Amino acid sequence: MKRFFAQRPLFWWALCAIVPALFLGLFFFAPVVDLLSLGVAELTTSWDTAGLGGLVAQLSRAHVGGAVVTTLGLAFAGTLLSIAVGVPAAYVLYRTRFPGQSIIRFLIVFPFVLPTIAVATAFRSLYDDGGLLGFLGLAGSPVLIVLAMMFFNISVIVRTVGAAWSGLNPNYEAAARTLGASPLRAFASVTWPRLAPAVYSAATLVFLYCSTSYSLVMVLGTTRTRTLETEIYRQTSQFLNLGTAALLSLVQAVIVVVALIVSQRVSKKAVVDTHSRFVADAPRLTRAQRPLVGMIVAVVVVLIILPIVQVVIRSLRRNGEFTAANFTDLFRPGAARSVDFAIAATIWQSLSAALYATAIAVVVGIIVSLLVTRKLRIRRELWQRITGFYDALFIFPVGISSVTLGFGMLVALGGSLRFVADSPLLLPLAQALVALPILIRTIVPMLDGVNRNLYGPALTLGASRFRAFFTVEGPVLTRALGVAAGFAFAISIGEFSATSFLVLQREPTLPVMIYQLVGRAGAADQGMAYAGTVILCGITALVMVVVEMLSKPRSSRATHVKEEIA
Repeated sequence: MKRFFAQRPLFWWALCAIVPALFLGLFFFAPVVDLLSLGVAELTTSWDTAGLGGLVAQLSRAHVGGAVVTTLGLAFAGTLLSIAVGVPAAYVLYRTRFPGQSIIRFLIVFPFVLPTIAVATAFRSLYDDGGLLGFLGLAGSPVLIVLAMMFFNISVIVRTVGAAWSGLNPNYEAAARTLGASPLRAFASVTWPRLAPAVYSAATLVFLYCSTSYSLVMVLGTTRTRTLETEIYRQTSQFLNLGTAALLSLVQAVIVVVALIVSQRVSKKAVVDTHSRFVADAPRLTRAQRPLVGMIVAVVVVLIILPIVQVVIRSLRRNGEFTAANFTDLFRPGAARSVDFAIAATIWQSLSAALYATAIAVVVGIIVSLLVTRKLRIRRELWQRITGFYDALFIFPVGISSVTLGFGMLVALGGSLRFVADSPLLLPLAQALVALPILIRTIVPMLDGVNRNLYGPALTLGASRFRAFFTVEGPVLTRALGVAAGFAFAISIGEFSATSFLVLQREPTLPVMIYQLVGRAGAADQGMAYAGTVILCGITALVMVVVEMLSKPRSSRATHVKEEIA
């Protein structure tokens, strides 16, 4: 008994850890395992029925080969283009100094926090027949999908590579130039070996994001653009072929997990040598570097500013005239030909689901974050393994696509999740699982920075343990909760991938309704889709402004958190 009470902190820690673990097991692991088991069963049945030939025939009927090729091709193209533009941009923004630099940095980072469905709609408004760049003929082409991928992921390259580049001592390259090396030779032999790990790390992360760009392909592609995720949706919604969709999910999960493992291994090498780290103000822009700045500004204007401006303009136009009808029709039942209710109802549905999802994610996330940041008096190595495993357990959802999660929950509605099939919490649960890893990765670093040596003086002065906790960690925890809740809400209200499998026809969310409207013919439906996109972006931008205010002086917080997770 005495030994039990001596280990009581660990006992209470384990008792508190059970509830979040049960939540994750019931709503994430069980549906995903059910789905992947269905895919394995589909493969096994084909093998048992006709051997290797039957297996090949089944994979062929599921369009696995073409979907894999398209998925990997788009991901590689998006990654290479992001590197080609992002590395020079990182040099300009982190190795030089010029007026307006902070504005360009903000514009490059800002798209990363926008809902993917909104970005896809903005690109469609710019490049379709009625768009400013419609004459280029890119509508529906893979090139447009790759450009949208670069829109999202260039900030990852710029921030990761730029941060590493800013810490490299330029004197080494200058010494190589003094010894007669050309600028290219000096960069290749001196700078690149120290910069390459950061480039590889960012590239694997971008590839992971590009390979799961479900919203971009659904909105910007055509019926001939079949990736693994879009084919999962088609097999489920159009053909009701759950076995084939599960098989595709199994293949897609393997690709994502492999990409995540490679990303983590490469990220460990992406560390700048602290012994040679250089801290100094960047030099002013030279005349020879001005064309490079011009190129980056042009990319920012065409790739980032124009799509956003274009969707705002088209939300205010109908049949060639400026009007507010696209916004007012959102509140008029029957204004859209495809539905007989007011589109504004989907806004309230989205807000309601996002609030519930935020509440769920915050409750679970704060418990997990507090548990993994505790320091118990047991063997340090053992305790690090316990908390590390528990932390990784809740970051694991990042390794599974939101499409797989949504489809898995859909399959589980007939089994383990039957009790929430008709519950209004179904959507919030899926959205909370998507937001949970980012929320935890926002709170944990902030709690780790607390000086817990202050507990001693507080307890000595007579404060109870609860009073000492709220005095020492309370202010940081409050700020962390505000930032994390903002991220969770922004992610939840813009979530489309998992939600598209779970919404009811009469109760879609705003992102799902935008997808349905933008694909319809007619100026009214498309105009309302653009108006809904502006509202969705406005809500997200407002939330992220509040988050940035709470998270100061930490800049580019959203990009940093997502990079840290992957």
